[in-house]
Amino acid sequence: MGKFTVDRFGQSGPAHSPLYEVPFQVSQYVEDATELVPATDASGRMEIYKGVGSVMMPNETDVWPIYKLKPIRMVDAYLIRGDMDFGYGKILKDFNA
Repeated sequence: MGKFTVDRFGQSGPAHSPLYEVPFQVSQYVEDATELVPATDASGRMEIYKGVGSVMMPNETDVWPIYKLKPIRMVDAYLIRGDMDFGYGKILKDFNA
């Protein structure tokens, strides 16, 4: 196994990794362009179910460090059967410009 180090932010990771040189930061605010079309049952009702749920990230990776954003509390949980179209969205604010 390779060498690991702790950076100035208290994060442990591979020595000399650029992922451990800068803190997690927001680069852009992007408007969500996802479109959801719920499936319908035989009577024409949308298949949307509400109940108890949980949040977990099975494979934590620093390539996509969203796992660091731990949930504060669960408000609601939904299961929606349907089709999703992931569009490109629109950049509302670019902090690097």
